[in-house]
Amino acid sequence: MDETDFPTRTHAQLSALQAEIPHAPIRTFDDPPAPDTSDWNGYIEPRRSQDWLEVPWFFAETYFYRRIVAATGYFEAPSPERDPFRRQKAEGLASSREAIAALSKRLVPAFDQDTPAVDPIVRAQTLSLWGNRADLSLWPAGSDADRTTAPADAHILADNRRAAAEWIVDHAPLGRIDVLLDNAGFELVSDLALIAVLLETNAAASMHLHVKAHPTFVSDAVMMDVNETIRALAEADDSDTRTLGTRLRTHQADGRLTLTDPFFWTSPFPGWMMPDSLARTLGASDLVISKGDANYRRLLGDRHWPPTAPFARIVEYLPTRLLALRTLKSELAAGIDAATAEETASNDPDWLIDGEWGVIQFVGV
Repeated sequence: MDETDFPTRTHAQLSALQAEIPHAPIRTFDDPPAPDTSDWNGYIEPRRSQDWLEVPWFFAETYFYRRIVAATGYFEAPSPERDPFRRQKAEGLASSREAIAALSKRLVPAFDQDTPAVDPIVRAQTLSLWGNRADLSLWPAGSDADRTTAPADAHILADNRRAAAEWIVDHAPLGRIDVLLDNAGFELVSDLALIAVLLETNAAASMHLHVKAHPTFVSDAVMMDVNETIRALAEADDSDTRTLGTRLRTHQADGRLTLTDPFFWTSPFPGWMMPDSLARTLGASDLVISKGDANYRRLLGDRHWPPTAPFARIVEYLPTRLLALRTLKSELAAGIDAATAEETASNDPDWLIDGEWGVIQFVGV
């Protein structure tokens, strides 16, 4: 509320929401302009006797952010001004200009190749993975933590980078890759750089980016964030950054890069409950790239799997191949061998939540 100039009515609704947590019962809400209001009230109905501590955690999180969207009237006229997290996102992007220039310098040279190669795709995956450390819901813009510096490769606890890159190169050009995007700001730039490498080298004929249908988890990207970020890159002072933005603009214009925002990605459901229409959409893709912690949690149902649980078995419901790039920021892990999990936990008791460790997991059906 301190960072926005919403009217008094909106601040009163946000204060009322704050006062409900944690012991008031979950309740339905009134947000007539929103396409998903009736769906959400249906999700809530079976839980109306439960309070915030009794519903599943993933439900509570998604419900919390959806209530903020309702209180701020985002769907009355979606715009950057109605994004309650606009200031944080803008500061996160502006404060990472130097890191963006360094990232662009490392990846833009790959654009000169018209056929895909393994090493640039491995490099782009690595930069995209650690971009996931820049999460405004955990480390606000302006905090002391530098979330743009990548840890050592030894911090990748399950590492299928090369296997994924080799598969992409061997099967290029893929007709279509879908990407489940996560955060705006520096992370989005790192994802767009990976996307640009795949398009520029003709590893994929087209790429479909899935964004959130409304602001959520503070920094999760909506369509306006992607378009604004590409514009900012294309108009940057740094030449490599401008090249990255200009190439992305070109791919948007020629239809090779498109955006979609299914409401499922802001729902409280696990991945195996995705609607048939979305499953068919993903099934038409040669590869799905899932970015970030929240998407990973959804794919795994946000359940307490043993860290050694076979990742491929958990996500076998997906209708296509999956490449998951995720920095660990929540108490959930899978697909990590027992010795690695034990050693990491011994060296870093907060390994599941501190954003210092990651996984790159490839499931090639």
